[in-house]
Amino acid sequence: ADPAVAVRQHLRRDGDTIVVGARAYAGVRRVVLVGAGKAGAPMAQAAVEILGDLVAGGLVIVKEGHLGDSPDPRVELVEAAHPVPDERGAQAAARIAELLGGLREGDLSLVLISGGGSALSTWPAPGLTLAHLQAMTSALLRCGAPIGAINALRKHTTRLFGGQLARLAQPAQMAALIVSDVIGSPLDV
Repeated sequence: ADPAVAVRQHLRRDGDTIVVGARAYAGVRRVVLVGAGKAGAPMAQAAVEILGDLVAGGLVIVKEGHLGDSPDPRVELVEAAHPVPDERGAQAAARIAELLGGLREGDLSLVLISGGGSALSTWPAPGLTLAHLQAMTSALLRCGAPIGAINALRKHTTRLFGGQLARLAQPAQMAALIVSDVIGSPLDV
């Protein structure tokens, strides 16, 4: 499987209209790429190639050793730990929130998610620390918890999951390209 090929199959640009899957986003002034996952570097590379000068910036968090080539100086790639989250991922997730918070009407946030994305972008919810989330993840991995259970807990213990990305990006539009490594590809997992 080649994540860049998958992005090229589902993303296209026609002037200021961006088509993601079957949905068109017209009148786009600029695009900010954000994301996380082991396939983040090739996904970002393909997206930058397609979107060209509409890309205003971005940040994609990838697993250590999956950095690849930076797609463009406007899109930063940051390495973080997987499957147990680390400070690099938490800091990068906070920076993604800042990027999204600066979006305006006419902007599009293109979110690139692939396997490992939830561990790589773990930014603790208020009242929790990274150490709490590291201990939770380690305990769940030791007991053999399925990824669905782990990600259900992450939705409630972090700041970017469960619809929070879309909330942060308002009033901009948001689209996502997701490469799943979970059997059956349930989007909530």
